[in-house]
Amino acid sequence: MTNLGSYDDYEGEKLTAYRGPQPSFGSGVHRYAVIVFRQKEYVEITEKDIPHSRVRFDAVKWGADHHMKPVAASYFTVKRKRIIEVV
Repeated sequence: MTNLGSYDDYEGEKLTAYRGPQPSFGSGVHRYAVIVFRQKEYVEITEKDIPHSRVRFDAVKWGADHHMKPVAASYFTVKRKRIIEVV
């Protein structure tokens, strides 16, 4: 989401749908971050500005390139396990 009006105004522009974690089997632990950016004014984001891959994506640099600063963040880790069902 971008270009939210205020604390009471939840209307904004949806840039892309949420994509949940999808680590490959045997690829170890993956770290995912959720970062909230503050923007001082309206920001024009086009389709070409949205990354096609999350691999080694530098969100802070992306925000700076679009005149936004990080103000909050959270992260989580995911490891995919192979589940074998015994019949």
